[in-house]
Amino acid sequence: MRYSFHNILFCGYGREMMKKIIAVALALLIALTLISFAGCHEHDLVNVKATDPTCVDEGNIEYYKCSICGETFLDAEGRQKVSKDDVRLGMLAHDFAYVSHTDTDHTYSCTVCGVEKTEPHNATEVSGRNVGHFYKTACDCGHYYTYEEIPTISIKTNSGEEIQGNRTSAEYYDCTVSVSDCDSEYVLTNEAARVKVRGNYSADYAKKPYKIKFDSKQVMLGVNEDLKAKEWVLLADYKDKSLLRNPTVHYLADEMLGEDGYYCTDSRYVEVIVNGTYRGLYLLVEQQEVREERVNVAEPEDPEDYEEGSAEYEAAMNEIMTGYLVELDAYAGEEVPLEQFSITYNSGGKYADGSDVDTNKFQKMYAIKSKVYTQAQNDFIKKTIENIYAVLADAVYGDHSDLATNPYKTLDDQNNIINDSSIRTEREAVERLVALDSLVDTFILNEICMDMDIGWSSFLMSIDMSESGSKKLTFQAPWDWDSSLGFDVDETENGIYSCMPYTGNSKSDTPRTYVNPWLTLLSSKQWFRDEVAERYIGLKERGVFETSVQRLDILSEIYEAEIDRNFEHWPQCIDYGGEGNSNYNKCTTHELAKEYLKDFLKDRYVVLDSLFTVGNTWVD
Repeated sequence: MRYSFHNILFCGYGREMMKKIIAVALALLIALTLISFAGCHEHDLVNVKATDPTCVDEGNIEYYKCSICGETFLDAEGRQKVSKDDVRLGMLAHDFAYVSHTDTDHTYSCTVCGVEKTEPHNATEVSGRNVGHFYKTACDCGHYYTYEEIPTISIKTNSGEEIQGNRTSAEYYDCTVSVSDCDSEYVLTNEAARVKVRGNYSADYAKKPYKIKFDSKQVMLGVNEDLKAKEWVLLADYKDKSLLRNPTVHYLADEMLGEDGYYCTDSRYVEVIVNGTYRGLYLLVEQQEVREERVNVAEPEDPEDYEEGSAEYEAAMNEIMTGYLVELDAYAGEEVPLEQFSITYNSGGKYADGSDVDTNKFQKMYAIKSKVYTQAQNDFIKKTIENIYAVLADAVYGDHSDLATNPYKTLDDQNNIINDSSIRTEREAVERLVALDSLVDTFILNEICMDMDIGWSSFLMSIDMSESGSKKLTFQAPWDWDSSLGFDVDETENGIYSCMPYTGNSKSDTPRTYVNPWLTLLSSKQWFRDEVAERYIGLKERGVFETSVQRLDILSEIYEAEIDRNFEHWPQCIDYGGEGNSNYNKCTTHELAKEYLKDFLKDRYVVLDSLFTVGNTWVD
């Protein structure tokens, strides 16, 4: 039987089926219409302002949110749709700052929200050069929470006599030396030695500095990587109410000169007992001397080691091509004849501000600190120092515009002055005779510390004329700086210090009796100023200067009890006001002296930050 569409449509079954189809179609049409209406509504966009994140709340960038559908947009027109995560800025971490510590843990507090956290210490054994004490237990929080009892050095004279002496008269006393309150490997018991009062003006103070000379070489508390040596020095630092100046300078010197391979002393705090009586807190330092582990230049042979008249004796008597350690020293005239000399500065030059040098303000006396045995050696080092200065002064201040008629000069293999047509620049002439990096480091160190003695004494240099030596004048071995870092010069002083004839940065300030010739020599030359600036900037970027300030609080914390005990025994040290400037003399406690020292350093770094920039002329 055939069925047409018409038959189906109008049969009962077909009509029911068609109703269902139409109903479904209508439902689909309505649904699609609603969906279309919902997706195409006009957004009602509300601006949401940007907020900064904190450690408590999330932040967000600026965005727009539809009040109808809740969608998020970057623009007010609703064209740049983004997710909610795209506009969020995550919460910041807490800004924790140190609050306090105990022997077991430390506490930090957030500077924003005040939330605190307490953690156990992260123990680190601290050792090495110029840390004040050989071993300490420290934490990343920056505080020392345990440390060994400070070492004790006990000196007993064989006669039982007190160790007497002053600047002009100081004799050795036979004695024994013991070291205790330290690691067992550094304990000494009744080691035979000799001891005397040392120093210049410091030898006249009530609290005496000492020099120890053992009969045999000894390791002293791990100083200089367990160096064995006979001679050691105990600095009293009588006039330093902070007891921090020398450790600070030793640290800075090690970071500068030490990094460049030059020598500076290592140091340790110790308490000293003499004949059973407590004598105070001292700084154990190395004797500045020629030897491989200290000032590493050749040592001459002693003619007395050979039979007089022998070939070896004559060779030693005539040997001048050896190593020398020399100190610019106003007290050199008090040394034995072979250990002193004076020079003439035949050439002038310029101060840092470009004004003409007055050579009468240059200290002429030098002491020889290395082993010098003969007059020939004395004559040779005198000629060498004098000629080096003359050649350098000619290089930087002479007219060398026409090298054909006026070439640069240098020294021959006997350190006599000769012309050298191969030298094309003043810098090249300087570098022929001077370890320039050592001079740059020394210049920066002195400009930071502003040592009142810098043109007077305790300014050390060396030269090694042996076959393997560099034959260059090298500046190294700084060590006794109790008159620096604001002791004499106020923290308000500014400008260049060590190569100017006055204490401040203008000629109206108090004139200085002596100005350091070697630091002055190149100070008016722009290439040298730029060399100084580049080195200074590098040290600052390494954090050396910031650390030098932080160490003051650290050392004061570690040695608080020992410092207090020292000043209880020597109250006159706190009351001392004989030499320092008026502001320093107002410090009546160790804490005030430490804060004064911190302020000086921070202020001085601000001054030098502005001075030591490439291209700066150092002139107001």
